[in-house]
Amino acid sequence: MFRKLALMICVLLLAVALAVATGTRTSRNAEPDWDKATREATQYLSELIRIRTTQPEGNELDAARYLKSVCDREGIENYTFESAPGRGNFVARLKGDGSAKPILVMAHLDTVGVEPKLWTVDPFGGLVKDGYIYGRGAQDDKNIMAAELAAFLLIKRSGVSLRRDIILLGEADEEQGAGLGIEWMINHKPEWVDVEFSITEGGTALLDPSGKVRFFAIQTQEKVPLNVKLTTAGISGHASIPRPDNPVVRMARAISNIGAYETPVQLDETIKKFFAGVAAGSTGEEKKLYEVLLKAASASPPDQDRLKPLAREVAARNLRFAALLRTTISPTILNGGFQNNVIPGTAEANLNIRLLPGDTKENVLGQLQKAVNDPLITFAPARMTRSPQPATPDDTEMFRAFERSVKVMSPGTPVMPYMSTWATDSSQLRGRGVKAYGVLWPNTPEEEAGFHGNDERIRVASLGFGTQLLWRVLMETAVKK
Repeated sequence: MFRKLALMICVLLLAVALAVATGTRTSRNAEPDWDKATREATQYLSELIRIRTTQPEGNELDAARYLKSVCDREGIENYTFESAPGRGNFVARLKGDGSAKPILVMAHLDTVGVEPKLWTVDPFGGLVKDGYIYGRGAQDDKNIMAAELAAFLLIKRSGVSLRRDIILLGEADEEQGAGLGIEWMINHKPEWVDVEFSITEGGTALLDPSGKVRFFAIQTQEKVPLNVKLTTAGISGHASIPRPDNPVVRMARAISNIGAYETPVQLDETIKKFFAGVAAGSTGEEKKLYEVLLKAASASPPDQDRLKPLAREVAARNLRFAALLRTTISPTILNGGFQNNVIPGTAEANLNIRLLPGDTKENVLGQLQKAVNDPLITFAPARMTRSPQPATPDDTEMFRAFERSVKVMSPGTPVMPYMSTWATDSSQLRGRGVKAYGVLWPNTPEEEAGFHGNDERIRVASLGFGTQLLWRVLMETAVKK
């Protein structure tokens, strides 16, 4: 009798263990309802857009409190940190067993300002219309946060066991130097950014006219921003008596010379891999152009007489691609004069420069002074808020997870490393040894041009793509095997 009872108990325990194991496997392998997940991510993005977080005020604390309310409902550990009055960072954590270092998924909550009269919709309305979500931050960068939040919650709800913590971070102040955002977190709450991998904005993914993803490029490095102030002076006087030393004329001539100047074309290994991937996803004359460009760039030494016209051909097709080929210089502000009948005594201009990895402030200033060729124009570089950092490797567990996940979702789409033309908060993390990657959901060139522009928008389908991609990558890299 006792043996029979013991046997029955053993069978029962075995059945329970098998059911638990099977249940865990099913939960881990089960695909979420992606239509529902996309609707949820769309709701998060729309609501985040309605929270005005434009610089210079920021007010990111309001967005941090919104994220807190969502995570509180889900029973997830979370905190908000006020880095300055009204400025804030948000963190939440899904706990793993600690057998591997955490993964950080993050996005900045602040945005640039708007010119409302130039928008056809309310920039803070979060309008969903004709398959798009409109509003400031739809591309930069609240869409990343919305997809991260949706994927984060899907993993929480699945009940899978994690070998790594997954940390969700919404940062302040990315658009104006990061002093109250990622730098504040590093200096005041370093335990939240002590991670192996991070995912944030910074890549690019191009849609062709049929809606197919031509390529998916993951940011592994970025250019370094530098602002330079130009000034010149002359003798002020009545505008009815023209003067040869008119500062406005002198500055206009200098800006014209800078606009005509072409910095050297240089392709490092990241950009060579990027254009090889672009070529693989292209056809016809475009494919040939990128192949010829790569061949010319691989010559020793590179032939600038051949590369410069090729760079112009690239620019005619895609200005963003062309900006990857050289250190870029864009005049952004021009000041001179205060009254329409007075020749002013001074004129000023600002140059926004994006340095290629390996280029230096001193080198580009020397090129500019030579191009301007006017000793009465002075150049004053501003303090650099971000420093050059080594590229993140593209042979890691995380990068391979992106490759496999894209292959599942978009078979045949090349995945390659990328250098972003702008600065991101990955720079500070790379400086701490974090393997930092930047992504962007699929766009047409016209949609991607909405960054910092009017009627900024993103496709609902692209937001859904990003949500699913993040879920797959996190499931592969954070869940127990």
